[in-house]
This record gives sequence, C-alpha cells and structure tokens, in this order.
Amino acid sequence: MSQAATTNLPTHATLPKIKLSSNKQVMKCSVSLLNVVILLAFMSCKKEPAPLNENQIPINKCQAFNRDGKLLTCCLEAVIEDSRCPIDVVCFWQGIAVARFAVSTQNTDHIITLATTKFPPYNSDTTIAGFKIEFISLSPERILNKPIKYNEYVAEVKITKP
Repeated sequence: MSQAATTNLPTHATLPKIKLSSNKQVMKCSVSLLNVVILLAFMSCKKEPAPLNENQIPINKCQAFNRDGKLLTCCLEAVIEDSRCPIDVVCFWQGIAVARFAVSTQNTDHIITLATTKFPPYNSDTTIAGFKIEFISLSPERILNKPIKYNEYVAEVKITKP
C-alpha cells in the first residue's frame, strides 16, 4: 500500500479578527447613507410644471381668446431668437426673445413675428382684425450654461380689444 501524502494544511480555518466600530461610528454611517438615499429620491422626482394661465401658449400649441363675442386663436409656432440675459448674470441689456405666431380670426389667417421688446425690425405688439396682440414674455427664464429644451418654451401674450 502506498503512503498517504501528507500536507501542511491547518486543521481549522482561522478568520481575520474584525474590530467592531463604536455605536457612534455606526450611527454616523447610517445617517450619511440615509441622507444619500433621501437626496437621490428627491432628485428622481418628476418636476411638475406650473399650471398655465389663459394668456400662456406652449410651443406648437394654440390658445383661443374670446373678446366681446369675437374669437381669435393664437398659436406659438416657433421661437426664432432667444438672446435674453440669463437670470444669474448681470447684463447691460435685457436681451430679446423673438417668436412666430399663427393668428386666426373668423375670416383670416395671419403669420406674425413679435419680440418681447420693440427692437427694429421687430415690434412687441400688433393689431389684427380689431385685436391687439402683445408678446409679454417667454418662459422659462434663461440660466447661464443651462440650455432650454425647445419643447419647454411658453409664450405669454396679452390679447385685448382696443
């Protein structure tokens, strides 16, 4: 019979000793982890846009206006220029937003271009079929180094019967 091979393996396994942290360190780590989880939860929440009022028109949408029994429909077709001063920058000029609107009345259709500030060759208002149309503002406000997604644009207009 052959002799069994002998090895120098230990007969029992030894685990490294782990020094247990103090309760204070465990609590600090738990609180930090909890803060990270809460922060991630808030960051993943979907932001709900503020509800629109009757004078606001989202890009590629229309709004109907009834003034003295006469109907006018105004659609924000395009934002042509947005050189407004970002809200987190000090500018020597406020800048300008220029947009194209499709305006329909009972008998006519018009394409108009208006600006938030009268600046040649653009006007900030016009009159069509007895309705005065003013381009008041464009949202959202610009922020330096944060591009605005085109589908986020909303124009605020004022429609009156002069």
